[in-house]
Amino acid sequence: MDRSRWILLSLVLSPCLASFVAWTSPAAPGAISGGHPKSALSFSQYAVNWKETRAVPSVRAHFNFRNTSDRPVKILSAKPSCGCVSANIVGFRSNAETAERYKLTYAPGEAGRIELALPTANEEAGRHEYTIAVAYNDGEDRKAELKFNVELPAKSVRLEPSELYFYQYGEPLSRTLKVIDDRNKVLDVTDVRIEYHRPRGQTPEVVSTDLAEATIEPSEITPQGRRATPIRIDVAGDIDPVEKIAHVVITTSDPDFKVLKVPMLIQPRPKKETPVQQSSVPFAPGPVTR
Repeated sequence: MDRSRWILLSLVLSPCLASFVAWTSPAAPGAISGGHPKSALSFSQYAVNWKETRAVPSVRAHFNFRNTSDRPVKILSAKPSCGCVSANIVGFRSNAETAERYKLTYAPGEAGRIELALPTANEEAGRHEYTIAVAYNDGEDRKAELKFNVELPAKSVRLEPSELYFYQYGEPLSRTLKVIDDRNKVLDVTDVRIEYHRPRGQTPEVVSTDLAEATIEPSEITPQGRRATPIRIDVAGDIDPVEKIAHVVITTSDPDFKVLKVPMLIQPRPKKETPVQQSSVPFAPGPVTR
């Protein structure tokens, strides 16, 4: 047999020989590297798209979740991307009835819900996109992002401005906000008060009139022919050097817009620090004693 035939035969038999060697060799399992444990908190959906066609005082949405692991989960926070959206955490019983508002720790198998509310009187018509950053711990610190997309119709009741800011420099300040009704209805403002912002679950505290006071003024007609109710907010010039975050809470006679809220920030004047004065007398060493 010539050399070329030997080479051809070798090429044909090589795969068979390799397969036979592999078949007769004992299998040695390789080491499997440990991965990160699966996230314990599972949401039924991670995005809500809502198109509201009616004029409503608020739009609401919710995100259901469940602890699908064998270890407890603690929700650390649920922060919307805009202060106009409020987020509440609610725990459920096994029969899906509400068990505990503001519940933060969930045992294996327990379920809950993050409820969102967006007052429409403070927002412009059109599409709005918000995110909710959920931080929790299941043995490790984790994060989840929820999306809330909503399209609002033209407003029937609006607040101008939608937020109030006061920066104190020692002098009293006044601002006026207006409740404007774009419908052919008569909306009367029956009460107004200013409340401190409090963590969820705590009773709101009314701001003292010595610090800030709200006064309902006579209704007027806007240049566009709409009925508006002005509300004057007066803030004292001297307040505690602590940032005050509050809401102007407006009660009306309209059952569809019974309560309206306007965020309000009072930023006090910075506290003056008295500089440490250096002595004008030069340092003179005392007598040295032996």
